[in-house]
Amino acid sequence: VSGVSLLPNGSAVSLYTPLGYVVAPLPAVFLVASLVLLLRQRRRQGAPNLALSVLLLLVGLLFGGVLEIALPILSVATTASLLLMGYGLISRQLLNPLRERAARLELLAQIGRSVATLRVEEVLRESVDRICATFGFHNVCVMLVEGEWLVLQAASLPEVRPQEGTLRLRVGQEGISGWVAGSGIPERVPDIRRDSRYVARLPQPRTRSELAVPIVLKDRVIGVLDAQSTELNDFGEEDLFTLQTVADQLAVALENARLYGEARRRAERLEVVNRVATAVGATLSLDDLVEAVYGEIAPVFSPDACFVALYDAERSELDCRLQVDRGVREAPSR
Repeated sequence: VSGVSLLPNGSAVSLYTPLGYVVAPLPAVFLVASLVLLLRQRRRQGAPNLALSVLLLLVGLLFGGVLEIALPILSVATTASLLLMGYGLISRQLLNPLRERAARLELLAQIGRSVATLRVEEVLRESVDRICATFGFHNVCVMLVEGEWLVLQAASLPEVRPQEGTLRLRVGQEGISGWVAGSGIPERVPDIRRDSRYVARLPQPRTRSELAVPIVLKDRVIGVLDAQSTELNDFGEEDLFTLQTVADQLAVALENARLYGEARRRAERLEVVNRVATAVGATLSLDDLVEAVYGEIAPVFSPDACFVALYDAERSELDCRLQVDRGVREAPSR
């Protein structure tokens, strides 16, 4: 400022040097930059009062400093902005960590209750939906190992759900999740555009950062829990800890479901043996007995082909009484 003159009406007029015109917009530039950063990091910061306080300062600067409206707008806006900023900082430092910690504990408790069910599909679906809803991630998915492939089983993003059961990544070779499945080590990627391992699941992906943790059972990786965000470097240590804890719970649910499935199949087969033994004692017709045996075996084992034959010792031949190939009955033969 080169000089200040006072007008008859009491208004002050400032004369700016060329350097002053360069420096004067800097406060507004910094305020706009702060507002943009706060809005971009709104999920992580969790403090809308800070963004509102910056917006108030911008409004006060525009109407009071630039337009010079004959009202104490700048002073009122600055005072209100400082009050909001103070409340926002206190809330961010004290209240937000408590709320976030409570949300994480509630999430773990809810998933812990859901893993008690033996329906794996429901557990996986509910888990990815709850994680996405609690933390506002772009997409959360669970992929399970099937041989040398990692197969998508559940996704929270509606656009990705049609790929469930069909999207496959080669373990240890394709994608960040495939790498985690091969190494058994969690991976945080702050910018997927700089990671050559990233494999897009959509034609125009919005993902910018990714966190993938292994689902481990008895020192063996059986799957991967993967979370994606539209913000750069959006995952911290607490996110890693939370997702790894959820992954451990899912491992228990998957093992329980596997054990239950094995026990159920064993019980079904024993029941078939008992029913066949009953049919043997109650049926005098050989053809009826053969039909009864096939009727009991087929629903349980779902065989591609089945035949029942009797050995003729005198002729050293097999007398095929029933022959079914891919659901089509064929004529008996010797």
